[in-house]
Amino acid sequence: MRKTTATIMLLLAAISGLWLQAEPNLFSSDNFFQWRSALIQYSGMLAVGLMSITMLLALRLPFIEWLTKGLDKSYRLHKHLGIASVLVAAVHWLLAIIPKQLVRAGILDKPVRGAGPNNSDSLYALVRPLRGLAEQVGEVAFYSFVVLAIVALVGVIRYKGFRYSHKLMSLAFLAIAFHSVILIKHSYWPYPITYACLALIWVGSVAAVYSLFGRIGKTKQHTATVANFRFLPVLCTSTRRNTSAPLFRSWPLGRTRLSNPSLYLFWALASCDLAVPIRSRSFLMKFRRFAFSSAS
Repeated sequence: MRKTTATIMLLLAAISGLWLQAEPNLFSSDNFFQWRSALIQYSGMLAVGLMSITMLLALRLPFIEWLTKGLDKSYRLHKHLGIASVLVAAVHWLLAIIPKQLVRAGILDKPVRGAGPNNSDSLYALVRPLRGLAEQVGEVAFYSFVVLAIVALVGVIRYKGFRYSHKLMSLAFLAIAFHSVILIKHSYWPYPITYACLALIWVGSVAAVYSLFGRIGKTKQHTATVANFRFLPVLCTSTRRNTSAPLFRSWPLGRTRLSNPSLYLFWALASCDLAVPIRSRSFLMKFRRFAFSSAS
C-alpha cells in the first residue's frame, strides 16, 4: 500500500514538474491573471489526473489488487483519491470563479486577452469555438460530481441505488474529460505535460466507458445455489476507542439478507462460523466481492 501511495505521489510530482516546464516565466511574473491562468491549468491537471487514477482503481484489475495488497485497500485508496480529486477540483473552480466576480464588482481590472493563433487551418482554430461549451459542461459536471461524492460518502441510499448513482460519476468524468481536453492552454501544446494529461484522460475515459457498460467484475461472477441457512448469534465485538460494540447480530427468520446481491456472505473460519458483511464501501476482510441470488 505504501508503494502504491508513493507511486501516485511520484506521478503527481511528475505532473507538477512537467507543468513548471511549460511555465518557464511564471516565477518572474507579477501579473495576477498570469498566475491565475497557470494555477487554473495546474489544479485542473491535478484534479483530472486524480480522477483518472480513481476511475482506474474502480476496475478491480488483478494487477491493481496486487499493487495495493488487497481489494479492500484498493477501494479505500479509490475513496481517498476521489475525495482528494473533488477538493482539488473545488480549488480549480474557485480560481476560475472568484476573479471573474471581482472583475464584475470593479475590484480588479479586466485582463487584456491575446488574439491567439490566426491560422484558420490549425487544430487550435477547430478547438477554440468549443471552449465556451467546454467551460459550461465542466461546471455542470463539477456540480454533479460534488453531489454524487456527497451521496457516496454520507451513505444516504441503499446499495442498489448507490450502485447506479455511483455509476453516474463515470458519465460526469467523461464530461470533465471533454472539458479538460478542450481547455488545455494552447501554449502547453508543444510540451510533454499535454501528452501526459491526454494519456491520463484516455485511461480514465476507457475506465469510465467500461463502468457505464457494466463490465466491471463480469468475468469474475460465479453461479451458486444456497443449500442451507443457519442464523448466528452475536459473534464479535469491536474494541475501537476502548468501547465494546457488536459487529454482527443474528438475523431474524424470514428476513434473510442473502437474497440481496453483493451484500452478505457466510464464511467458515477455523472452528467458528463468521458472518462477514461484504459491502461495496466497507470491506472488513480481504475477500473478493461475492454475488448471491436466491434459489427458488
